[in-house]
Amino acid sequence: MTASGLPTIFTQTGGMCAALEVQLETGYTLLITDFEEPLPWDRDDQVGWRVGMYASHVAYDQELVRDAGVKDTSTVALLAVVREVLPPPVTTWR
Repeated sequence: MTASGLPTIFTQTGGMCAALEVQLETGYTLLITDFEEPLPWDRDDQVGWRVGMYASHVAYDQELVRDAGVKDTSTVALLAVVREVLPPPVTTWR
């Protein structure tokens, strides 16, 4: 993710629940987990990816803006889900 331009950190959301976290320049946060639950501690137990985008400065259980998931554990699939969740770029016409 970091190599793709999205600086990512490992985080725990509480109760030993693992996730990846990306702070966007817009103030929103991406929280990346397994398809249906927190990331497993053993990668072999992973089912897929779920990416949630949360409003700025709120807890992960509040203000989910949008989310998407896929039952594929590849990094290619993860990047596709991230693209699906991110809003399209704003174009200003003058």
